[in-house]
Amino acid sequence: MEDVHPSSSHEHQAAEAVILRHLASELGVDDLRPARLELDGVAVELDGWSRSAPAAVEVYARVSMPKGGAVKKPMDDAMRLLLVQRHHSPSRPMRSRTRSAQGAAGA
Repeated sequence: MEDVHPSSSHEHQAAEAVILRHLASELGVDDLRPARLELDGVAVELDGWSRSAPAAVEVYARVSMPKGGAVKKPMDDAMRLLLVQRHHSPSRPMRSRTRSAQGAAGA
């Protein structure tokens, strides 16, 4: 059996991948992928971006109590989406979504 470091986030990443697939279906896009956008010289990393829609999403999944910077991640995600929307062309409306899920480890 493989030793897993206590700070491993494999479960969180797996949950976020499932949520991202559901959001892609909800938005009706097949190109929702993690992306790094350059906005006026500032790099913005998104959990999901669809150029075809256009759509931006941020996902937050926890299987334990949040610690450290994870506590403020949902607010950071919302601010990131607002920044992307602000820089997006008003002639082509952009859809944005946030999703979060929290559950007990092993549940």
